[in-house]
Amino acid sequence: MAEAIVSIGDKGATVAFRGFWRLVEPAGSIRIIAPEEAVKKLTSVGYGRTLAKPSKVIVEQIDLEYFDSKAMMEHQDRLEPTYVFQGVLVEETGNETPFIQRIPATL
Repeated sequence: MAEAIVSIGDKGATVAFRGFWRLVEPAGSIRIIAPEEAVKKLTSVGYGRTLAKPSKVIVEQIDLEYFDSKAMMEHQDRLEPTYVFQGVLVEETGNETPFIQRIPATL
C-alpha cells in the first residue's frame, strides 16, 4: 500500500504532492483552530521524538495542509486539515534534532 501527502496552498491550489494521485473536489467549508491554538496543542502532544524535554524548541515553519490519513487503497470521505510544524529540538548539550509534527486543525 502507498500513502500520499498533498499540500494545499493559497485559495485551494495544490502546491506539493508525494505519492499517488486521487481526484478531490471541495465539498464545503469547516472551521479550524488558529495557529496559536495549534502551538498550544503541539506543546501538550509533544514533538514526535524521544527527546522528552528539550531545553529549547525552534519552530521554523508552520503550514496548513490537508492530510490523507488512510492508505491510498482505502476509501476516505475527506481530507483532514492539519497544521504541520517543522523545526529543531535543542538539548541542553546543544545537540539539535529536527522534528516534523502534525496537529489536527479541526475544532
